[in-house]
Amino acid sequence: MTSSALPRRAGPRPADAAVTAPQTCGGGNALIVGGGIAGLATAIGLARLGWQCTILERDPVLRRVGHGLLLPAAGRTSLERLGLRDIEAASTPVESFALHRRDGSPLELFSIPGSLGMMRRDLVGLLRRALPASVRLESGRVVGLEADGRGGFQVVGAWWRRRADLIVAADGVHSACRRSLFPKARLTPERVTELVLSLADPGLAQELAGSCRKFQDPSSGLALGLLPCRGGRVVAYAQFATGRHAAPGREREVVPFLQKHFGGWNPLLDGVLERLTPKASHLWHTTDLDPLPHLHRGNVVLVGDSAHPLLPFTSQGSAAALEDALCLASQLDGADGRSPQEVDRALTAYSRRRGLELLPLVREGRALRHHFLDPAAAACPVAPLAGFQPAAVGEG
Repeated sequence: MTSSALPRRAGPRPADAAVTAPQTCGGGNALIVGGGIAGLATAIGLARLGWQCTILERDPVLRRVGHGLLLPAAGRTSLERLGLRDIEAASTPVESFALHRRDGSPLELFSIPGSLGMMRRDLVGLLRRALPASVRLESGRVVGLEADGRGGFQVVGAWWRRRADLIVAADGVHSACRRSLFPKARLTPERVTELVLSLADPGLAQELAGSCRKFQDPSSGLALGLLPCRGGRVVAYAQFATGRHAAPGREREVVPFLQKHFGGWNPLLDGVLERLTPKASHLWHTTDLDPLPHLHRGNVVLVGDSAHPLLPFTSQGSAAALEDALCLASQLDGADGRSPQEVDRALTAYSRRRGLELLPLVREGRALRHHFLDPAAAACPVAPLAGFQPAAVGEG
């Protein structure tokens, strides 16, 4: 059965101007902690406003390539507003999300027009190529923040300290910057674990042809999804209830674990399991964070997973990070970057706006987790995508 409801979009507002050309304003200097999606997008937005940006990244040569992601239409719009090119060449269209029972029989088909399947390394590559020439990318491991003696904060490494007019914390789920600013904030307990792999399989990618498929068994707390990406690659992600299934502890245990829990479900998955290898598999201990009271303090602002780690059920993590970057640039446009008062006003406006916009995604992600863990969930299938549900599900 196909849902005809239009998806709700938690992305950019049409009234916001695109960040497409350098602006003339009093930009200051910014240190961006983390060179992932959030950090790179923020650097693009700020540099085009005249800010001098330096990105501190632990892995500047991109050894950690990651796997794939489903980018909703709002995320694609954000990439376009950032001025990125060759988006289509780095992705594949995903127009629907199909839910199936474990035996392969269909449960529900949800329309998600304008969405894209992308390998994370391809998205990071697009963002890196779009960086203005003025942006510096440096190797640096940040261990926290400390007061700079001038009413703000400075970045602290193992053997160094650096000041800036603006510090952007884009250092991920386990953010050292967030711990410095909000020491009492704690990630929520893990209730669902996700195991992600990818494989080169042009035939399977063609069979999926524009649709992400997810096979689930609510009675056992198990699900396995398949996402097509460019170049014939397919991302396979297994989700399982943490309290019911012990995660594999070693790389050689990954494929046997998947075969044990998903073998015999249906011929399509059996074929996938035969071709999987454990190389570069990623075990994701999914968690989120109760909303912070605000997303900035002094001259420091949080973006992406540092500010709001989202559960994977939302498929909104990357899109939310891109919108953070656009919103921050919008609020800082015209502000004197060397004026602590003007920077603080802009960051306060960013914090207020993004806090309100992100709260529904946190709630929907938790509701979807509850639905996944509920053995009776098969009686009421919902799209496991926050912002795309045709109807609300119960909170958990």
